[in-house]
Parts: sequence; C-alpha cells; structure tokens
Amino acid sequence: MRIPERIAMACLVLLLIASGASSSPSMMDTVEELSSATYAGRLTGTAGNEMAAHYLAAHFAQLGLEPLQGLEDYYQPYRQLTRRPQSPPELAILAGTEQKTLRFLHDFVVAVGQGLTNAGAVQRPGVILHQTADLSAEAIGASHLQTNILLIPERVFLPSQEPIMQFLMTTADKPAGIILEADIGDQLFPASLYINPAEEQTPAQLPLLFSVRSEAFQELIDASEQGFELKMAADYELDETRVSNVVGVMPGSMAGDHHYVIIGAHFDGAGGTIDSFNPSAHDNASGVAVLLECAARLQSAKFEVRPTVVFAAFNGEEQGMYGSAYFAAQWPYPKNTTIMINIDSVGAQSSAYLSIESPPGRATGVRKALLAIARELGLSAIAGESAGSDHRSLADEGIKAINLIQGDFSVMHRPNDTVDVLSEEKLDEVVSLILTYLQRM
Repeated sequence: MRIPERIAMACLVLLLIASGASSSPSMMDTVEELSSATYAGRLTGTAGNEMAAHYLAAHFAQLGLEPLQGLEDYYQPYRQLTRRPQSPPELAILAGTEQKTLRFLHDFVVAVGQGLTNAGAVQRPGVILHQTADLSAEAIGASHLQTNILLIPERVFLPSQEPIMQFLMTTADKPAGIILEADIGDQLFPASLYINPAEEQTPAQLPLLFSVRSEAFQELIDASEQGFELKMAADYELDETRVSNVVGVMPGSMAGDHHYVIIGAHFDGAGGTIDSFNPSAHDNASGVAVLLECAARLQSAKFEVRPTVVFAAFNGEEQGMYGSAYFAAQWPYPKNTTIMINIDSVGAQSSAYLSIESPPGRATGVRKALLAIARELGLSAIAGESAGSDHRSLADEGIKAINLIQGDFSVMHRPNDTVDVLSEEKLDEVVSLILTYLQRM
C-alpha cells in the first residue's frame, strides 16, 4: 500500500475514533479493540496487522504527535521475511482405521523458525527418548531413530536441552519428526519466530518440531507403546513483505544537546490460523495501551517535558524483532543522549511483580532509577535481565535500554490471551512509573 493511501486510511480510522468518543479510549478499551477478531492476532504481514498500524497512526494524529525526523508521516516502512500458516497444523494418533486428532494451540504448538522444517507431513511410529545417553550411534541404530518420530519427555529434555538440540541439529541420522513434552503456554513456538534473512537458502537443521502439553503427550507415549503410528503435518509459507513501524514524536524543551527518550512497545501479535487465532491482548496490546496512555497524559497535562519523547510502536517482534532492529539502525539522533523504555506484556492480574530488565550484562542507571521510583510508588518491582524483546535491538546499537514486563506466561501466544487476564490498575501503575521517571529527568 502506498503512503498516500495509508494516510487516507489513518484519517478514516481517526474519523471513526472521533465519532465514537471525544477523548482517548481507556487502556482496557485499547486492548479490547486490538485483541478483537477484526485484527485476527495482528501477525506481521497480515491485513489485521496493517489495520493495527492504521489504528495507531490515527491515535498519534489525534494526539498531535510529530513525525520522526526523516519520515513524512507516522509510518516507518521496511521489509522483512514473514511466515504464515497456510492451513492448520495437524498432530494425530493413527490407531488402525481410527484417527484421534489433537487440537492445535490447545494440545500442541509448532516450532517455526530458523533451522527448522516448517512444511511437510510425516507418518511414523513414535520412539521415546528415556535418557540423554540414548542419543548415541549405537542406540540410534537400534531404535531406527532416523525413520521414526522422537518423543522427548520433559524430565529428559529440561536438564539437557543444549546437548540434545545440538546433537539433533548435527547428526546425519535425524528423526522423521520431534515432539517435546512442554507447557505450551510457556513456549514461543506458536508465533513465527526468528527468521534468518538467508533462510530460504539454508537447509533445515531439524525436522518438524512440535511441543505438546503433558496430558496429550502421555497419550502419544501410550499410543507409541501400543505400536500405533503418529502423524505430524504443517504448512507455513515464507515470503518477504513490506510492513511498517508506527512512530510519533513529542518535542521536549531541553536546550543544547537534546536528550531523547524512546517509549517502545511492539504491536504485532502471534496471529493464528483459519480456525483459531491468538488475540495477543497481554502480548502485547497491553504495552501498546500503556504507550498510548503515556502520550495522552503528557499531552493533556500541558507541562513541558524536558527530553524529546519518541513513541515507537514496533512491528515484527514476534518474528525476530525486525521492526525494532530497523528502527534502531535508522535512529537519527545522538545515541549517547538517548534512552529506551520498552513495554512488553504488562498488567497481568496473576503477576506478583513488575520486572525491570536490562539486556544480559548491560545493566544501566535507567534500571536503577526506575526501581527506586517503583519502590517510592509502592509498586512490587524487581530487577532482571532478558534479551527476548525489542529493548535488545536498541542496546545492540549502543542505546541504554530496559524492558518492563509483568507477565502471565500461561496465556502468551495462545487463544486465551484475552483482555480478561489484565488488570487496569496494574496497567495504570506502569504508566505512573514511566511518567514519574520522565518528569524527573
């Protein structure tokens, strides 16, 4: 879609917003809107994702934000590889003439990403990995691993993840398929993750890889021990797509060497299939809602903000942080006077604390300052480290960056990631933390 058409679409969305309410929507309204079926999980490269970009641009226009230096409007277009399921994946037990089919996203999820086979179908007996020592040339030959589907129980996999995966990636005697026992709510696999730009020319290192919740995994174990075959099938398409970040700027009043604060949150979600989608309310419509609320309160307060605040809604996070990597590489201002606060999956009712995270080995004074403010405000907060969100992209470019997360990992990337898991009070606490930090700069 060309830029003028995008501007027209944003204006149309803005008119719809203005006709429905005279002020900014509440954070819960924003989450409910973006997690609705209209946006179908907001997977990068889909129509729902593009609609979400227009929704954000319309709100930036309503708030009177300025475009980022070098951009004509709020859209920052870039190109990235995207992967989308063409049909629902399948996992089934074949018991003679009968077939029991497990439920995608409920009983199992598919690992898609760099170095994996993402399309194909296999129908073979299941072989159980009872201990890591069984991954030897002798054991493999005895079990015919390379012609069967390997079932790896959680008790075997968790203590030895690295050696198991390293072996499976490097051995020539690969299994026909791999099934892991796992809490699928704590897996990143349902989203189309970590695509290497050269992946189309890179041979797969692993066959089809599924994660299965414990109850369903035991059914697969029982079926394999009875001699029944298992069926695995997936069909994901990889292509290059032109998509956009959405960026708005609120100029500050600081004279001389300007200081910049990036408030970031990814607006893309985990998507889904024809039959089911991940609403992606907590991950990460919650962060987007906090970002918009921060902008709205700063504008309505009418007080001067010393640093220039850049509100960056990133695309492509679920597929390897493409949007934030592009944004960071194009950053037009001095990096040594810039900090970044990322908001990813906040406001969970079940979360006991807010984690303020820096990239591993790159702790900054920003994290320390936010922790101190959190304690002053009476918030339950802890210091942490992570590299799994957009703050890493900024840190890799030399910008001090932290991530705020208040996660409920049992719902992320699943159909039950809905607005119901969130607390508006906890979302408001994150807004207060960020605005208090900005006021004290």
